[in-house]
Amino acid sequence: MRALAYTTAAIFVLLAALHAYWAHGGWWPGQDRDQLRDRVFGRGEKFPGFIECYVVVFILLGLAWLALVSQQLFSGLVVKHAKLALKGVAVFLWIRGIGGY
Repeated sequence: MRALAYTTAAIFVLLAALHAYWAHGGWWPGQDRDQLRDRVFGRGEKFPGFIECYVVVFILLGLAWLALVSQQLFSGLVVKHAKLALKGVAVFLWIRGIGGY
C-alpha cells in the first residue's frame, strides 16, 4: 500500500506542477491559448486565470499530502481523518470522471 500512496502522491504533485505551468502562461498540450482551453478545460470563452490555477495547485498538493499521511507518517488521529478524507476524494474523482460520459 505504501507504493500506491507514494505513486498517488507523485501523480498529484505532477498534476500540480502542470497547473502551475499553465498559471505562468504555458500552453502544452496545445499550440496556443485557445487550443489549450479546448483540449484541457473544455470549450468556452473563459480561460482560468492565475489564481484559479493556483487554487487547483494547492488542492492537488493537499491531496498528495493526504496520500502520504494515510501511510501513518503522523499520529493516529491525523491518519484516521486522512483516510476518511481520501475516501471522500476518491468518490469525488470517480463522480467527476464519469461526469464526462
